Amino acid sequence: MSAAEELPSFFRRNGLHTQDAKTCYAFAAERFPSQSKQSSAQQGGCSFTLVAEELGCERVDRATEQDDAADDKTIIQFRLLKHAIPVNMAQAASRIYSPLAPKTRELGQITVGNGVFLQACAMSCIPGERFSDLQPRTPDLDASTLERYKVFLRHVSTFFAKNWHAGQKYSPALPAFTGRVGRSLLFRLGSLERHLPSEALRQRARQTRDAVAAGALDLVPVVLTHGDFIPSNIHVDKVCWTVKGFVDWAEAEYLSTGNCLYGIEHLLGYMEVEDARGPRFVYYKQAEQLRKAFWTAYEQQVPELAESEIRASMMLARDVGIFLWHGFAWDGGNIDRVVNPEDDAEELAYLEAFLGLDSALARHDSVMGGYSPSLSV
Repeated sequence: MSAAEELPSFFRRNGLHTQDAKTCYAFAAERFPSQSKQSSAQQGGCSFTLVAEELGCERVDRATEQDDAADDKTIIQFRLLKHAIPVNMAQAASRIYSPLAPKTRELGQITVGNGVFLQACAMSCIPGERFSDLQPRTPDLDASTLERYKVFLRHVSTFFAKNWHAGQKYSPALPAFTGRVGRSLLFRLGSLERHLPSEALRQRARQTRDAVAAGALDLVPVVLTHGDFIPSNIHVDKVCWTVKGFVDWAEAEYLSTGNCLYGIEHLLGYMEVEDARGPRFVYYKQAEQLRKAFWTAYEQQVPELAESEIRASMMLARDVGIFLWHGFAWDGGNIDRVVNPEDDAEELAYLEAFLGLDSALARHDSVMGGYSPSLSV
């Protein structure tokens, strides 16, 4: 790190200094002496990331050679221990979803600042571009984009199918949820039921909690679930949008398959923040076609989804995922505070849109095989 470089935001946010950044660079240089190191242009909120590349290797930027370029690189990441990557989970993800999840190994810990410990991990580089950098932000997709989008969602369905087939069914399922979020699932849904800012949201949370408590998740497998299934964590070929892989498994844990279906909603539109009415999620005009492309491909790989009870259980898992990932504020990784209109307008916009509570949007239940909150179990 040269004197001219600005101190990365990770260090500023955590009260660390230039010398601490240099310590991280020195650690990486010692572990990877034959590789050049540079700060990644894509930094997460809870980590500092370096990209190590073999010295003498010519950088390859052409889309057709993205895979070869990625093979020459290693991702080195430093994280506060409270945000440490569960390496056993990350390694399980690599085994289950290979080659769509990076290979991960722990490099050890270093001390920076006034006794602050950082976890250091190395990961293989997933090729491609972040889908968030390519995703259209216009409500009407042209014909060419629509076809690429359908290809993309069919590839995403393959990831979900792997997810299903790798899982195991438990009855009851709740004791199998052993991660930070899963083991407090009913408590978290109860907190949402009491504290969400509208009666419609509180009622939906209550119905969801009641269905979970009654065992309605027992019909679908418990699987290793990606903890942040959003467009920026999906890498694709920048030309044809085929999926190359999924990154950021730091929040992975075992939950019901279907929890990550909130991510499909993220792929069917975009958040519009510059609006006099406040933030709102805008679905593409062709969202129904895209949703159908995903579900058709998913059902072809998982025929069990055609059964109404299993589909309903899957939709319940989807609602649980929506509540868990958008009902609580991030707050530096604490994820304990229920969102409110003053501080979390975007999260509330996601909640209302994805749960079909925004009166300006249609639910599209006919295509989704929609989970009914009044489901008797």
